[in-house]
Amino acid sequence: SVLQQVSYTFSNGNIKIICCTPTLAAGVDLPAYRTIIRDLKRFSVRGYNYIPVLEYLQMSGRAGRPKWDTEGQSIAITSTESEQEEITERYINGSPEEISSKLAVEPVLRTYILSLISSNFVNSREKLVEFFSKTFWAHQYKDMKKIEKIIDKMLIMLEDFEFLKK
Repeated sequence: SVLQQVSYTFSNGNIKIICCTPTLAAGVDLPAYRTIIRDLKRFSVRGYNYIPVLEYLQMSGRAGRPKWDTEGQSIAITSTESEQEEITERYINGSPEEISSKLAVEPVLRTYILSLISSNFVNSREKLVEFFSKTFWAHQYKDMKKIEKIIDKMLIMLEDFEFLKK
């Protein structure tokens, strides 16, 4: 893929700088010593607001990857001293937001169950329960008996869809 080619070329030092959107900041293990974050605000339905602390940490976390460096630098660009103070307080001294599994949302869970079954990743109820027992949802929820009941409810719901009977 293009990302693998860029990663390989960047790792070898042939590319010195990668400019990217926040999307590339999540989960990419590129050996960057320094990240420079130009914008910590984004336009949303509620106007122009600061991004979540977790997103900032993900972007900053691209610098100094343990596999490549012993340290890293993350630089946030500000235009005023008061903005610098706000960013320091919000992102450096602040706490990340709580996270929760989205699998507890029924439409999301139904989609995942259907995709696991249709891709033949699981082929029995037991395998499905075993799969979900290893998720963050199960870790967070801590009640596998109740999760099994929810999974059974979703399976019954999916069985009722006509397209699955053909």
